[in-house]
This record gives sequence, C-alpha cells and structure tokens, in this order.
Amino acid sequence: PLGFNFTANCLVTSTNNQVKSCRQSGNVAGRAAARLLVQRLTGVLQQVVIRVTTPAQNPPSTSWFVNAKDSATGLQLAWGEDMSGVTIRQMLGASVLYPGIPSIAGQMAFSFITNEKIESGGAIRVGYPTDIEILCNGQYLSQVAITGEVTCMNYIAEGYFELRLNRPLPPGQTAFTVTSTCPAAVNDNYFYIVVLTAAGQVSDAAMSISGLRIQHGLPVSAMPLIWGMAEPN
Repeated sequence: PLGFNFTANCLVTSTNNQVKSCRQSGNVAGRAAARLLVQRLTGVLQQVVIRVTTPAQNPPSTSWFVNAKDSATGLQLAWGEDMSGVTIRQMLGASVLYPGIPSIAGQMAFSFITNEKIESGGAIRVGYPTDIEILCNGQYLSQVAITGEVTCMNYIAEGYFELRLNRPLPPGQTAFTVTSTCPAAVNDNYFYIVVLTAAGQVSDAAMSISGLRIQHGLPVSAMPLIWGMAEPN
C-alpha cells in the first residue's frame, strides 16, 4: 500500500529457510515492491516474516499483492491479493498540551498510554515543529510519571528531542513536561511520540498529533476589587 516501504535487507525469517533473501525492487504502479528469492517449492510457502517501514497513518487502500514468477523464464506461476492488509495502530491516549501564546514560555505537557514494558535503557522520542523553541534538560524538564534518572537530548535541526531512561518504563499512562516558547505562527503544526527499546526498536508510536492554535490578541481585563468588613458582636 502507499506509504509502506521495505528495508534494504527485508527478510527476518522463514520456515525451513524456504526464502533465501528479500530485497527492495523499485516500484510497481507507484507502490514499493520487494523481491523474495525462494528455493524450489514442493508445498505451501508459510510463515515468512519480512521487515517493512510503515506510514504515519492508514492509506486509503490497504491491499497487498503477491506475484510469483519462475526466476529462469519470468513466467507467472501464481498471484494473490490480501485486501485487509495491515492496520496502522496509533499509540493510545497520545496528546500534547501547551500555552499557544507567542513569545511566552510555558510548560508543554505530553501524555500517552503504552501496553508493553520498556526495559531500562529505552527512550521516548518526541518530534515537534521546528518553529517552536523547546528546552528539555535540567530545570526545564518535569518527569511527572517517569521515575529514575532521565537525560534529554534536543536535536533542534532535526526537530525532535529524546528522553533517555535509566529505569524501566512500565505499561500504562505516562506523562512529562518540557518548556516551550511558541512563535507568532507555526507552519507545520504536528507532533509525534515514539517509544523505543534499548536496542532502538520502535515499541509504540503516535504520529501526526495536531498541535494547538496560536492565540493572538486575547482580551484581558481586571475585575473590580470588592471587599467587605464584618465587626465582631
């Protein structure tokens, strides 16, 4: 489907080593394709696991196609279509909240829910609009629901920061805040949250989280000060 792609070496495993290799093979009708080389088959090819990269959201069509050919003659032997495909599941409860007032620093809060435990050495990567200034180390970070020592690395040019955890991250709801300053306008106002294992593998993710609207000219006025006096009897 559109948005899916294959890694350079996309074979993970196959039963009885029936599949020898998996390689990117250009595009077919605008969709990424991979070429799997198999040994001589005498039965049904089962339990083949390949590695793909997924899009941020589900594409309009989720169909996958398979075309089997004779490697020597190029003759088509079989073909098939899986119309259900793979459903992209966004991480539950992912949200961002911050004061969208230009040039005013404030706390930017992130929260999300994970289903799996992340062992120590994992990380939380947060992508943010590069128009927004983010400070996330020392006093500018509030761990809220994250325990243990947390180190923040801010990759400003790439538009993301990463919290590195020295203790396990248990399943359930997680929240933390950093310090942000918004500009007068944000061009691409979307965030993402990716939970990584110690090996750098993606455990869970939420992509394309909409940011808040930048507020201009908020009407602010003082209320009249009213007080009373009560004398004891």
